[in-house]
Amino acid sequence: SDGSESSIGIANLLQDLGPACTRNANVFRETIAEISNNSTLNEPAIARIIFFFSDKGRDSDGSALMGVSSALLGSLIPGRGLETSADGWNLNAVAEVLEQDYALRDWNLVAAYWDFPGFLMKDADQFRTLVHLYRAGAKRIPPLRAFTVQWRNTPGQLSVIESIVAVSQSVFVCPLNDEELADASTAAPGASGIDPQCFASMDILQRLLFLSDIPALYRRVRDLVVKGLLSCPEVLLCSLVR
Repeated sequence: SDGSESSIGIANLLQDLGPACTRNANVFRETIAEISNNSTLNEPAIARIIFFFSDKGRDSDGSALMGVSSALLGSLIPGRGLETSADGWNLNAVAEVLEQDYALRDWNLVAAYWDFPGFLMKDADQFRTLVHLYRAGAKRIPPLRAFTVQWRNTPGQLSVIESIVAVSQSVFVCPLNDEELADASTAAPGASGIDPQCFASMDILQRLLFLSDIPALYRRVRDLVVKGLLSCPEVLLCSLVR
């Protein structure tokens, strides 16, 4: 087994425990040790946990859960339930543990394990958090190839590509070869709204063409291509001709 089933269980337990388990890095580290039977997280579990926390930045009511969460944590780790905090989910604590404890994991494999049922980027902010937490452990952004190879969860894959197009290059940069860079350079100065480099990437374009053949995804792919035509038509034309 690749550990996928146990990784689902760990993410579910973190959800049950609530924000108190991320009060600080030491508490989160102890929580992980307790719910994983004192073993370290494997790549499937890291992938699940990063996805789980990528959606927690939007939890504006996290602080309201702290009382119940602290009590649950105290039942798992003696003494920890007595600590108090008004904060919600502390993603900095999660990033710190990933950086300090998991830098030697195979981070290419972590990114590959995001292809699971239920993985979906709701918006660009969630993708920014996903990349931030991944970068904490890997010291680099996820490889583009992890998002453009064949996925079983095609709606989730398209949501990632939509996010890549929407975020700035300070968050995610599409690697391009010389020909693709030449195409990207045709973008009109001041082109805004999307990253023109994305539409110069043959990997992204080929994956979009594949996804457009799926009836449930066709409209989303079409809308994304229309954005490219409106924002950087020169880049898209050059890429398609190539």
